[in-house]
Amino acid sequence: MCAVTTGGPDMFYPEFAADTLKPVLFGMLYFCGMQVLPPFGAFAAADDLLVGMIGLCVRAGNRRAADYVRLKRIHLALARGWPREAYRLLGDLAATIGDLEDVVFSKAGLLRWESACPWSRVDQPDRQVLFSSLYLAMGRLFAANGQYADALVVLEAGLIHATVG
Repeated sequence: MCAVTTGGPDMFYPEFAADTLKPVLFGMLYFCGMQVLPPFGAFAAADDLLVGMIGLCVRAGNRRAADYVRLKRIHLALARGWPREAYRLLGDLAATIGDLEDVVFSKAGLLRWESACPWSRVDQPDRQVLFSSLYLAMGRLFAANGQYADALVVLEAGLIHATVG
């Protein structure tokens, strides 16, 4: 459970295991309106909740869950019509996935990049979710910038992850 004290941003001290974190994470994401657009256009409130959830995940030592929530922030920025913010947020994943400026956006290039990415070593369901969500966000960003060939490559890669299993 979480021990709560008074005052400041450090009021939550996660003392829960990773398996306890998962229902909290999904509850927060659902509450944030991430199944659909945030209610009443409450994008800022949804983003604040996601930022808080990233902090909880990091403090619990669950980088994979933190990356998943970071992906949700990227999708939220895209839903807001803020592709520059989404691109900036994509940079927040660099510690895990590397610099995307170094990725060759071809089928072979993405396979090479994936094999070096730490997400390639997680269990199949998590790998599917992480890569398909990332590729969807990247495809939307490429399309928003008129880079349709790159968008198609990453969206096809995402489709492969989304249909595996």
